[in-house]
Amino acid sequence: MKSRIFYYAYDTTEHSGGEIDTYHHVDVLNECGYEAYALHTKPGYRHRWFENKTRVIDLSSFWNIYDRERDFVVLPEPLGSQMRMFPGKKVIFNKALYLGFGCFGNDPDSYKVYGGNNVVAVLAVSEHNLQHLRFAFPDAKIFRTVTQIDCGLFLYRPLTEKKKRIACVMKALPPLWVLYHMLCSRAQQGLNKISEYEWVFLKGYTLEQTAALLQETLILISLNTWEGLGRINLEAMACGCLVFGYGTGALKEYLPPESIFEPDNLVEVAKRIESITNSFPAVDESLCTWSRLGRRTAENFSKEQEKKHLIAAWKEILGP
Repeated sequence: MKSRIFYYAYDTTEHSGGEIDTYHHVDVLNECGYEAYALHTKPGYRHRWFENKTRVIDLSSFWNIYDRERDFVVLPEPLGSQMRMFPGKKVIFNKALYLGFGCFGNDPDSYKVYGGNNVVAVLAVSEHNLQHLRFAFPDAKIFRTVTQIDCGLFLYRPLTEKKKRIACVMKALPPLWVLYHMLCSRAQQGLNKISEYEWVFLKGYTLEQTAALLQETLILISLNTWEGLGRINLEAMACGCLVFGYGTGALKEYLPPESIFEPDNLVEVAKRIESITNSFPAVDESLCTWSRLGRRTAENFSKEQEKKHLIAAWKEILGP
């Protein structure tokens, strides 16, 4: 009998790009002839904040069919030392380097889960993750995967069709609030036109609602530096948004040069936002080029690339 592959997934209504990655992996593996499941705790549970037909299984049913000699369990990095509770062959899916190491705290031994005899491989979502994991665990078998961005859902809209809307990623909130209140203060003093703009704070929306919002959004602000990859940035770029962020870690692997600012130099971020929003809806060619470059970059994160890297990894993990 063939090996089965079980991807642990959280029973949560909290929207997470990592959970989309988990479901996408399960979908791709099943499409390519493998038997794979998203493993949830609760019977009948599946994520419903994005459309999917992913094969799911609950924990009780899992234990009824699981073969520790043959099957594989793929575990997300935030489980940390709890990964030891699962027997048999394990793969760690590290979607966020900082969560993966942060969950160990100052326990000097907990990280050894990565070097356990039954951890047969590690999956990483970016070159930044990959390099740090390989440095920490040089003997581990670590594979780079590619995140799939649905450019059919996150449709491109040129800047000339955008609304006066600024969307914000709800991570790294302290610098976000500094930037927000600086811009609003200057608007009250008549120093910019930010008061003409709608602010949208991206939390609690379904994937489809997020796509609809971003298609009409001019600017996305994303000031988190602790990203495993930063899916929402790529989704915004697919829609043609002008993304404002920091060029650190995994972000510098794909953000256009125009999107990158020195961390915490919020005055420069604010000045650039004002220069765009004061003149919009007039846009010059440099802004249009920035928008189109973002779309082309997002298109590189395709299902075909995801499948290519994922299937190559699993062929090596499963062996002959």
